[in-house]
Amino acid sequence: MRNLHKLYYKDYFKDITFSLDKEKVESHGNLVDMIKESIVGQDFQTYDYLEKEKLYDDRDDNGALKFMKCELQVQYPGLITGIGIRHEASVKGEFKLGMHFDYTTGLPVIYGSSVKGVLRAYFKDKYEKEGVDVDALIADIFDGKDYSDRNTELENRKSKPMYERDVFFDAIIVKPNKKGKILDSDALASHGGDKHDDPFAEPKPIAFVKIASGVTLRFRFRLRDTKDGDKVVMTGGDKLKIFRNILTSFGIGAKTNVGFGQLIEVKGNLSF
Repeated sequence: MRNLHKLYYKDYFKDITFSLDKEKVESHGNLVDMIKESIVGQDFQTYDYLEKEKLYDDRDDNGALKFMKCELQVQYPGLITGIGIRHEASVKGEFKLGMHFDYTTGLPVIYGSSVKGVLRAYFKDKYEKEGVDVDALIADIFDGKDYSDRNTELENRKSKPMYERDVFFDAIIVKPNKKGKILDSDALASHGGDKHDDPFAEPKPIAFVKIASGVTLRFRFRLRDTKDGDKVVMTGGDKLKIFRNILTSFGIGAKTNVGFGQLIEVKGNLSF
């Protein structure tokens, strides 16, 4: 299996002759067919290799879990990540939007920073408990500010050592859909022309690559118990359950407001 990161961001452009004059940009060979066959049409054959090489192994040499995880399945119409990255070459039929790939494995990922951002944004919507300072809990989980120091102003609170903080890893693909695929193509309709001043202008579809529906993602964390002195305020396992609840309720990635990025639980999906 070819490295999808290299294929999408380097090999994709190698047969294109660029020019400052957009009208003179040429594609040698059938660019669209190459994309469909090599990127979207590629079978998922990498996971066995990753397990063999222990790149995605979730246990240490003693068999203990290295991190907590939950596995969730992408629902129709799929999941979009990385579309803020430009990917244009002014070639007809091209994919205009970028995508996040792991640089080493070449597989699509959802960056840990994105996972962390979504969980932080919706944490208050899913957690409330009498006697718990939720704002201080959020600062502890996401900023590494010691919960037991919550009576101090936020900017002056004691920071926890790095090895005691919660860690949010990239979410990775661990299982393809029923067709054996992990990627699919789609398009968004851009209305109004280049100046967006003509409501009757012909729509200009913006083609892009997405994580296909039916694909299973593994969300990985290293979560510590949050304590107030010797008292446990929230265990790492409880954090994982809330995180799963947030992800299945609100989704992740771009365009969640129109149905993308929705997730459902996979049987036996929690490990901690």
